[in-house]
Amino acid sequence: MPGNPAWHSWISRVKASDGEARTLLTQRNETQMKLVSILSEGGRFAGVLEDDQVFVTSVPGLDAAIARGIKLKDQPGNWRKASSVQFDVPLRPECLLCTGNNYKDHLDERQPAAHTRWI
Repeated sequence: MPGNPAWHSWISRVKASDGEARTLLTQRNETQMKLVSILSEGGRFAGVLEDDQVFVTSVPGLDAAIARGIKLKDQPGNWRKASSVQFDVPLRPECLLCTGNNYKDHLDERQPAAHTRWI
């Protein structure tokens, strides 16, 4: 199992039991995890990218994993080299709502709305 731990350190001041202030150095070892979607064998699967390795699961895409609250590393799967897999866009939303309000000429062309609805 890959993982390049990143050490995070911080210094804090604490009050000891004798009332004196002490400086405390805390370190924590963390591995950065990135969630990805992979195209493989005619399907789309959720995975976890760590360094140059991808843990590919049988979960049908990252969208499904997030919607169902699935912990990907608890799922059956296998590690593959990142260079050997085809990455897909992480999420595929069911719909996109777009407006042309980012350009002044679009705003000038638009008819005043009878009502405005924010989603």
